[in-house]
Amino acid sequence: LRINYFPLLLSWATGTSLDLYYVVPLHTEGFFMTLITCRIALAFEERFFMSYYKSRIAAIAFSLFVHVLFFETSAVDVL
Repeated sequence: LRINYFPLLLSWATGTSLDLYYVVPLHTEGFFMTLITCRIALAFEERFFMSYYKSRIAAIAFSLFVHVLFFETSAVDVL
């Protein structure tokens, strides 16, 4: 979240629209998706007794599946 503070200050100081700094929320979302995917991989490994590599591949596949469901259906209109 700390990375999001500087664009707010920069936008206010320069008088530019905050929309020009869209990359900051994208990086934040990417960071959180990476953390969630890692947590899912750990859960797969612990709960389903999967091997290290199988749990990581399954977590990445699950994350891809969720992304496809979200962006390729009408769920994207929720935003």
